[in-house]
Amino acid sequence: MSLSLETKIDKCQDSILPSPTHFCVVGPGKAGTTWLYELFKKCDHIANSKIKEAYFFSEGSNLSYSDYLSLFRFNQETKAFGDISNQYYMNIEWVVPRCLEFFPDSVFVIMLRDPLQRLLSCYRFELKQGRRLSLAEYLNCLKKIDFSNANLLSNLLELAPNNKIIAVAFSELNNDPEAAAVTILSGLGVDLPDIDFSALNKNASVQPRSASVARIGRAVAGTLRKTRQFSTLQRCKSSVFLNKLIYTASPIDINRSDISLAEEFLGEVAAEPVPIKTEIFNSEVIR
Repeated sequence: MSLSLETKIDKCQDSILPSPTHFCVVGPGKAGTTWLYELFKKCDHIANSKIKEAYFFSEGSNLSYSDYLSLFRFNQETKAFGDISNQYYMNIEWVVPRCLEFFPDSVFVIMLRDPLQRLLSCYRFELKQGRRLSLAEYLNCLKKIDFSNANLLSNLLELAPNNKIIAVAFSELNNDPEAAAVTILSGLGVDLPDIDFSALNKNASVQPRSASVARIGRAVAGTLRKTRQFSTLQRCKSSVFLNKLIYTASPIDINRSDISLAEEFLGEVAAEPVPIKTEIFNSEVIR
C-alpha cells in the first residue's frame, strides 16, 4: 500500500511508522551524483525521486510542496527520501534555509572531487551535450571558488550547523564503492542491499554522434522538465537505445595544453587536499 508523506507523518505520530529521513544532495555535478541516484534506486527503503534534479529548493522553482511530495512513492518500508540536484551548491545560501523550512531535520549530502578532474569532466559534459566552445571560452563562464572542496563544505557546515552532513569522496566511489555506500546509507539510517556496483551508471562523457542532435536532445529534456513530465524525462535519460542513438562510446579527450590552462585557472584551488574517504558530520562533531 502506497502512503502519502502527510499520511505517513500522521501515522508516525500514532507510533505506527517511523518518520522517514529527508535528504538533500546539493551537488556539485560531475562528482558522483548519477552514481548516487542509481544507488538509491537499488534501495527498497529509500523513496527515490521520479527525476534526478527536481530543484524544488531552488529560488524560482515552479514546484509546489505537493508537487515535490508527488515525486516519491512511499510505503511502510520507507526510511529515507529526498532530492539530488547538481546545482544546488551554486545558490546554497537560498537552498539550505528553504530546505530546512520544509524539513528541519534534513540530512545534507555534498559530493567532493579533485577540482581539476571535476572541471575537466564538466567541460567534457558540455561537449557531450553538443556545445561548441573552447576550454578558454568555457572558463570565462566559471568561478574558481565553485571548485574548492573546502569552500563547498564550509558553506554547508555554516548554513546547517545542527544537521547531519555526509561528505562523499568521489575517489572512494571508484576505489571502494561498497565502503562509500555503507557510510552514505548508514547516515540515512538505511542498510546496504545486495548490489552489483559495477552496474551503477556513472554518466560517462562520450562523443556525440552529431552535435546538432545532442543539442536537440538537450532542448527536448528542458521542455520535458518545464512541463513537469518527469517520468518521461527520466525514462529518456535512462534509455539505452536513445543513448546509443545520440552518443558514441568514444571518450572525449582533452589535450595537455588545455589541462595546463585549467590548472592555471584553478590556481591554489587545484592544490587543495582531495578527500579519499566518505565522512559523516553531525551537530556533536561540528560543535
